[in-house]
Amino acid sequence: MIGKFVYLRYLRDRKILSDRKLEGWGLSESATLSRTAEPEAFYQLLAHLDDWLNGSVFPLTEEQVESFGVERLRHVASVFSGDLSSGQMALEFANYDFSFIPMRRCQ
Repeated sequence: MIGKFVYLRYLRDRKILSDRKLEGWGLSESATLSRTAEPEAFYQLLAHLDDWLNGSVFPLTEEQVESFGVERLRHVASVFSGDLSSGQMALEFANYDFSFIPMRRCQ
C-alpha cells in the first residue's frame, strides 16, 4: 500500500493524475487520497489508472484494498497528503516534490 501511495504521489506531483482527470472518472481527491478516503473509491481510482496507463505499478486487488481496512487506508492517505503521523518520527511527504524523479522512457 505504501508503494502504491508513493506512485500515486509521483503521478500527482507530475500532474499526470490531475484533479481534472479524477473528476472525469467521477472521483475526488478527498474520496481517494485523503484522510476521508473510501476503499471503494480508492479501488476505482486504481482500476481507472490501470486501464488508462495500460498496466499497474504495485498492483493491488480489490480484496487487498478491502482487507487493508478503511482506518489504515485513511491513515496512509493522510500521511501522504501532508498530515502528521502520531507516535513516531514522521517523514513529512508534503515537504517533498516527487515531480523531480526522472522518467525513463522505454524504447
